[in-house]
Amino acid sequence: MVEDYNHFMSGVDIFDQRKASLAFNHRNKKWYMPVYHNLKDIALNNSRVIYETSQGKKIASTTYRKKLVEQMLGRCEVEPTAKPGR
Repeated sequence: MVEDYNHFMSGVDIFDQRKASLAFNHRNKKWYMPVYHNLKDIALNNSRVIYETSQGKKIASTTYRKKLVEQMLGRCEVEPTAKPGR
């Protein structure tokens, strides 16, 4: 039983290490905000694992997050607006 626990918990330990390396204290009075941030971190970690598996190479967390944001913002086309004058 202990061997099974140790075998299957190694993934949890790896996730905890990855999450701790990018930890940001999201202090909020709303109970659901920490839940949201935890789910977001899980989704980012899982997508990074899928990316690394499909590409066959490792990538740093910060590099992966920057690439992801660049891809998401690259789809948005924002035209500059004129500032209202006085």
